[in-house]
Amino acid sequence: MKLEIKIIEKQLDVKYAGDFVKNISSGAIVLFEGVVREYNNGVKIKNIEYSAYELMAIKEIKKIINIALKKIINVEQVHAICIHHRIGKLQIGDTAVVIAVATEHRKEAFELASNIMDLIKKTVPIWKQESSEESAH
Repeated sequence: MKLEIKIIEKQLDVKYAGDFVKNISSGAIVLFEGVVREYNNGVKIKNIEYSAYELMAIKEIKKIINIALKKIINVEQVHAICIHHRIGKLQIGDTAVVIAVATEHRKEAFELASNIMDLIKKTVPIWKQESSEESAH
């Protein structure tokens, strides 16, 4: 299986992630793009700053991938995964995370991308600090 995991300080390239996983054996490519939204729980966001313990974050993402792969019945049909997470100060509309998954069939691609994202939010040492309109007062 082809794999790439990066923690990046510059703007994420969603097209690159899709191209990285694309191959002639895969019938499905799922591309998830997590974007900084304008409001969080009714509070207007100015920006978000992400920080990470990069080596530990990459190690944890590898563990997450292995956990998520164990839930896939036909794991040999998973061909490629690309995960990029941004750190630094992000503005509204910026991409914070990209997950691209290529599998033989769509069911596995959707499940894998969703499971990976859920676990990243729960366990990876990447922290976010939101600046909001309320915190500016």
